Amino acid sequence: MEYLNIKNFHLFRATKGLIATEADPGDISHAVSIMDAQIDGTKRRVIKIVASFVAFVFLWQQIADAWGTPQMVSQSVTSSQPQPADLPFPTEEKFGETDNAQTAPVSEDLAGMVVGEEVGDDSVEITSFDLLSQKSQEGGAGGLLPSASEQEQTAAFAPYYLKRQQSKHEEIIRQKQGAEDLLLQIRRRPDQDEDLPLKRKKSSAPGGKAPDYTMTNEDEMEDPHQLNQIERNEKNELQKIETFDITRRPDIDLEKWMRTAEEEIDEKTGDRYWVGYGDSDSPGDSRKISESVYFGEGDDRKIQYVLSGYVLNPETGKYEAKYRTDYVYSGEDISEMLKYEIGADGSLSLIEKTIFTGSEDNNRVLQKITFNKDDGSVSSWQDFVYEEDSNGDSVLKEVRSYDAEEDGLSEDDISDENGTLTSITTFVGDKDEEVADVTVTFEKDGETVKSTIVNYYRGGVRASEADEDTPKESSVTYDCEIDWDDVEATADEDGDGLFDGYEDQVSSVAVYDTYARLPGEEVLNYTQSYTNGVITKTTVYYYGENCDDANSANYRSPMSK
Repeated sequence: MEYLNIKNFHLFRATKGLIATEADPGDISHAVSIMDAQIDGTKRRVIKIVASFVAFVFLWQQIADAWGTPQMVSQSVTSSQPQPADLPFPTEEKFGETDNAQTAPVSEDLAGMVVGEEVGDDSVEITSFDLLSQKSQEGGAGGLLPSASEQEQTAAFAPYYLKRQQSKHEEIIRQKQGAEDLLLQIRRRPDQDEDLPLKRKKSSAPGGKAPDYTMTNEDEMEDPHQLNQIERNEKNELQKIETFDITRRPDIDLEKWMRTAEEEIDEKTGDRYWVGYGDSDSPGDSRKISESVYFGEGDDRKIQYVLSGYVLNPETGKYEAKYRTDYVYSGEDISEMLKYEIGADGSLSLIEKTIFTGSEDNNRVLQKITFNKDDGSVSSWQDFVYEEDSNGDSVLKEVRSYDAEEDGLSEDDISDENGTLTSITTFVGDKDEEVADVTVTFEKDGETVKSTIVNYYRGGVRASEADEDTPKESSVTYDCEIDWDDVEATADEDGDGLFDGYEDQVSSVAVYDTYARLPGEEVLNYTQSYTNGVITKTTVYYYGENCDDANSANYRSPMSK
């Protein structure tokens, strides 16, 4: 006999029949002849009923397969870790179960991938957490992604569907991080970071002395986020500014700087900052953000270069800069910024060039070029598109990103014809207050829309209701082009954070921690992957040596898991 398992209905197949003998009507394991069945009407009816039932089961299975009816699959494709109870968005009522003790309904192709393959406990690397190495302080989105060796290991063990989902997740991170970097680049001119606190109210200091440090970038809790320690030469001219992160993650005593500082208000922006006099303790090299070096005479001194990306060198035990950005001027205006990667031997490799246009208040970014470090050829570039407002000011509207079509492209050969359009990010808001709204990505042909990423800011508002000081709270990625003229389809009547007409096209939702954080300091809390409008995977992120959750992590900490 052969034992068959068909949708949990267990049947025994005998060589001469499929009915019970007269000796034991309840025992179907004893075979009887077909002739007996023909003579006995009761047995004949039993055969018909069983045959009809088997036929119905197989017919229903075929119909379910054809229609793509969702099936329940094992826990191997759901979160292997419980989701933190305090995750603010989305809720289970809106998005489905996330408890690791539950199974999730998914599409037929996912169910087939998992049920059809034998997957052991040790073979699935992609479950609740993705192992990541570095955050944006070390070169942008690329640092958020697994190393090449980790990708090779994943490819060797993970089922096809999960590999495909991870690839999509990594691409989404690149797109989101790219939009964040753009936002920080165009928010204000690079030479406006510290100028007002340095030049104001010198006479209020003891003996008319200039400030020794400033504290800037106040959050909604009225705490400053940056300490700028000022160094001057023998002529009392600005020589250098060292900028440190003084956010309260981990906890830090701000009072030791507040006690000897005077509160000031920026007359132009209304922002509050503090000016301090006398020696101040350093927060420590682990909190160092940048070092700006100045040149020139008197009050006309300008930034010469900026060191950034400080990381611990295990050989020297010191924090050392990974990048140097040189400033090039045309008169009083910035014409170029050249970003270099600093090698172990102190050598400089050009990796980015930012080109500016315009003068004075309309001095703005025109193009950013990224170079291959090995041969100096162009790998990609971004064009910044502006419109003139009623005041004659240039307002950023779009950033168009391109990849070089061929290897070895030179800077002189940059053009639409020699590049492939990869994405367009649109911005809303007035001059110097622009906020990234939507990013559209394209297939390799540079024309077909691949995905649409919609940003939401603190309070769940779109970019049109946010301002330049509002941190990003979440982003939703749709695997399609959005028809913005269809008001009904792009509405969110049920308040679940998804467009009503595109819920089945959602591929992922990314949620950031924004409490007491400024734009650029958001920390990725978790992402949720979707299939046919249903959550199939939740990925929670942890940071630093102590594996802090997003709420506790410093925004400069690398992802740990």
